[in-house]
Amino acid sequence: MNLSDHIIRENTTLFDALKRINDHPSNILVLFVINDNNKLVGSITDGDIRRGIIKGVALDNEISSI
Repeated sequence: MNLSDHIIRENTTLFDALKRINDHPSNILVLFVINDNNKLVGSITDGDIRRGIIKGVALDNEISSI
């Protein structure tokens, strides 16, 4: 497992995060979110993104919006 495969920036869109989760060969279940200073600010799963979409967050919003 390569840890960098599980890291994503907080300004990435929800669509790109979902695509990354879906397209990864090992079926990533969680992505770790970092800011511009490479500091860990949280984690995100496909379930988090689904709940955001249900609440009206658009797929072109940054993951930091949820």
